[in-house]
Amino acid sequence: MTWILLAIPVSAVLLPTCLLLLVLMLPTMVAFIVDGTPGRKFVITVGMMNLAGTVPAVVDLWGHGQTFQASFEGMSNVFAWAGALMASGVGWLIYWVMPPIIANYQGIASRAQVLSLRAKQKKLIAAWGDEVAAVVAEPYRQGDEPAEEAPEPES
Repeated sequence: MTWILLAIPVSAVLLPTCLLLLVLMLPTMVAFIVDGTPGRKFVITVGMMNLAGTVPAVVDLWGHGQTFQASFEGMSNVFAWAGALMASGVGWLIYWVMPPIIANYQGIASRAQVLSLRAKQKKLIAAWGDEVAAVVAEPYRQGDEPAEEAPEPES
């Protein structure tokens, strides 16, 4: 409710800017319609990049006095459209490319952690002996949880 009360006077004062943003942010509106996932990460990614692409047009509008004439010129400016559409395209690209890259990175990091833990395990086996490793590890080799606690090693 507070946002609505703040948005009405701001949009009234900045009406030419709001009109320009409304038109140049069309890719974000399309992403909003397409994205139905919780959290709407697709809308956020495309929207933030689209907003970044519209900043030069808004700055140009403000430089020309923020009139409706300057707003309509900004809407018909090919470079403003190119900036907004290319930036939103980068947002789409980020959304589709980054998850596989992050998944690969996490897979590599997990494998490195497994190798590190196996090296530590070998050091522990060398320090405590093979019989301790066999007692503790045997139930897990079969894929079952141990039925009882493993005996404590003697000091």
